[in-house]
Formats: sequence, C-alpha cells, structure tokens
Amino acid sequence: MRVSTYTRVYPVIRKNNLPDPDYALLVNGLYLSFDVVPARIGSALSQGRTDFSKEITLRLKRRGHLTEMGEREETDVLRFLSALVRCINRQKLYIHLLPTYNCNFRCPYCFESHRLKNGEAWLTRTMPPQNVDAVFEMLQKKQEQGITIPKVNLYGGEPLLKENLELIRYICDHCSVLHIPVAAVTNGYDLGEYLDVIVRTPFSGLQVSVDGYGSLTDSCRRHRDGLPTYERIMDNVKKAYAHGIRTWLWINTDRNRLPQIGAILADMRARGLREVPQRFEYRVRSVNLSPGNELEVKPEEIVDALIAAGLTREEARLHTTPFDTLSRRIFRIMNREGYPGLRPCRCKAHNSGQYVIDPFGKVYGCTRIVGNEAAAIGHIDVETAEFVPEINGLFWDRRDVASLSKCRTCPSAMLCGGGCAERAFAVSGNYFSENCRGMEFISKLLSHIVGEIWNPGMNEELSLSWAELFASISVGDRERFMRTGSIADQMAILREEPWSSVLKQVLQTGVV
Repeated sequence: MRVSTYTRVYPVIRKNNLPDPDYALLVNGLYLSFDVVPARIGSALSQGRTDFSKEITLRLKRRGHLTEMGEREETDVLRFLSALVRCINRQKLYIHLLPTYNCNFRCPYCFESHRLKNGEAWLTRTMPPQNVDAVFEMLQKKQEQGITIPKVNLYGGEPLLKENLELIRYICDHCSVLHIPVAAVTNGYDLGEYLDVIVRTPFSGLQVSVDGYGSLTDSCRRHRDGLPTYERIMDNVKKAYAHGIRTWLWINTDRNRLPQIGAILADMRARGLREVPQRFEYRVRSVNLSPGNELEVKPEEIVDALIAAGLTREEARLHTTPFDTLSRRIFRIMNREGYPGLRPCRCKAHNSGQYVIDPFGKVYGCTRIVGNEAAAIGHIDVETAEFVPEINGLFWDRRDVASLSKCRTCPSAMLCGGGCAERAFAVSGNYFSENCRGMEFISKLLSHIVGEIWNPGMNEELSLSWAELFASISVGDRERFMRTGSIADQMAILREEPWSSVLKQVLQTGVV
C-alpha cells in the first residue's frame, strides 16, 4: 500500500486568508477525488505514510488516495483514461471557418500579425462558394456517420466584414439546412450590418472584445483607416443585446489599462448592458503578450481591480480569465451533480475533433496557429468533399497528459490537461512540452474555494470519484480497449459487458 502518485495535499484557506489548522484538502488528479480530511491525515500522506486505521485506510483506498498499484500501473490507468475520454469526445467535431484572413483592425499585439506579410492578394482572399459547399458536404457526411457538429464558429481575420455579408449569409444558409448553430468571434465594428442575418440564423453567440475604456481601445484596437473604434463596438454590442443575441464581451487589459476596469463596467451599466446568463456576459483577461512582457498582469491583479470596482471576491473570480472557467469547474465537481469531467488535454484542439478551415481550404488544429502552413493538419479536398490529413494531424491527435513526460506523473494531470500547446511553443519552441500555468491557477483556487464553502459537519467527500467506478474494470478489459485501433471499435467495446450501463451513461456525460 502506498500514497497515490496523483494525490496532492492542500491547505483549507478560510475567508480570513489563513489555513484551517484542523483540516486539509486531498485532491487526486487521476480520479478527481476531492476530500476534506483531518489535518493529521493530510500531514501523514504528505510524508508518504500509510499507517492508518482500517476504516480510514478503506476510505482513502476507495477514493484513490491510497493504492496497491505500483507507479507504472497507475500511469497505465492514466493512459487508459486519456484514451477513453478522447474516444468519447471524438463523437463530436468542432468547426471554425475563416471566411478571410483580412481584418479592418491592426491591433499591435495580434497573434495573427504574420498574415500581413503574405501580401494583399493573399490577405483579401475570401472562401470561394465551392469551398463552402465542400465543407458542408463533408459535415453532412459526418452527421450521417453519427458525428455531432455542436456549432460552426466564424473566425478570422475578421469574419464579419461588411463587404463579406453575402458570403456569411451563404454560410449561415448552409448551417440552417444542416441544423448547425452558428457563432462568431468578431471585433464588432461591422456587427450592425449583420443583425438581420444573425436574427434569422440559429445563432449561438457572439464574442466581442474591447481593450480599455474609450480612447484606449481606439489606440489598441486600431482601425486600419485610423477611425475610432470603442464607441462603435459598444453601440453594436448594445444593438445585439436589444435583439436578444447572446453576447460575450471580452475586456482585454494590461498594466496600463487595468486602472480603467471600473470605468468600463460603469459604461456597460450606463448603456443598459446588464449581465444576464445566456444573453450577455463579460470577462476580463490579460491581453495576449509575449511571455515575460512587463505589461502583462496576473489574474490575481485583475480580481483585485474588479473588487475595487464593487464586485465581491467570488464575483471577481468568475469574471476573470482563467479563474472563471476553473472556478466554475471546481464548483461543478464539488456540487456532486455528476462525475467530474476528466481533462487529458487542455482544449478541443486535442481532446476532440477540431477543424479550423481557412479561405484556401487548409485545416489547422488550433485557432491560434492559423496561417502558419507548416503547422496545418490537413486540407479539404473540394472534389471529394473530404478532409485529407497531413503528418501534423497525427501530432495534434497525440498530445495529451499521457504523452507529455512531466504531465504523466503530475498530481494534477486530469485537472490541468497539460496546458496550452501554443503557449508551450512560445516558451520552449516545442508544442510537445507542458505549459503549467493552468496548474498554478488551480492550486491557488482550490484551497480558497473549499475554505469558503465547506464547514465541519458537511460532506467530507466533496466530489464523486472515478476510482470506485473503474474498480470494476479489470486490467484485461483495459488492455483490450487500448489494443483496439479505431474509435468505432472502441465505441463498440463500450457497449459490451463488463462495461456497465451506468458506466456508459457516465462516459457520455461526465467527460470534457
């Protein structure tokens, strides 16, 4: 018997910002077991001790914190769970369409700025109708194969340029025929031209960004003709709000813009923009800067700025990226409404099928590397209406916590997912390296959230645990699943015994 490689002990930080001397938090990053235990048990586990009473030993073993498996056997379980989650998630295909690489803005920090070097003819190219037809014929085939297309996300460049209205209308008509919702990531400048199209399309939402209050946005989200941008963006957001169109407003900030957070929130209220779930929400995030840039602000600083603007600490976290998604995920896990979502990969670029399709028919696995043809994972064959993979496609498919050496034995593996590949490349020049910023944020949040909502007398098992569920799956069953080569064959296995109906139901709903 030994302490699991994936169990980590955290303090329980109370609202006075001090650790509770009587309790500790255990988190197993393989099975996502969250447990409060007496501080003495947490201390013993931190020292690698397993000399507990029979009752405590059985509980810790049942939750996965103690194990009779060796380290290699536990790592095999990680590989199995990673393959299992990705098998389930491959039943979906996420689509991002770039109608053009062109943009009416010239933001100085844009991660797509390399596109400007490719020449005007390349920049102003729009997706030809025959390419649109091929994409949607491919998507129809995927639907007929049982693959779900959750939405088509319009991306760019700037997808909603007023000169591309008919092309976007053509794409939206295709989506309507296949009953696929549409979304868009837009700078919002020409959004007013598109309201009629959006209203009559199954539109799932808009993501719009500003970079500070008033003239600061004008100077950072620069129009190519030198025109002011903030007032027009916010006016269009208000129009979308009035039309009932679901909108997310992203407020980009850095050290110079952080003092204006309060002014932006006041301006939203003055325009009648009230946060309503499923209609209008806002988030604040550090602007995209190179690693180590002195203007970059930490999420904790954004939280403090939002508190100064009148939000509670909990509200501030839920409006600060990446604390927002992490906080919501932790709350979902601890609500015990279902099994926690296992995360072997950071995002859909690896965890699920994802195609980012550019105007030339090139396909990328990630929205942050579009235009870098050396990183393309394939292309759309217009004649056959099929996705044709390239060697990079195999690379993207294989990046997960089981393939990243440092993540393979990390106590937070299935919480973190190995971090962002693009950020890892920016730091190390290697997509196949870990990016641990997510783990930094997780460790800061866990102790505080548990300390704020848990008190003695409440359930000490804060989450459901995958450890008990997978205890019924033998090593032989796992090995058979891992030896199976195709997703279709793996799905067939999941429909057989000994994979119980309960397990299959959980697998359909409990993964991310």
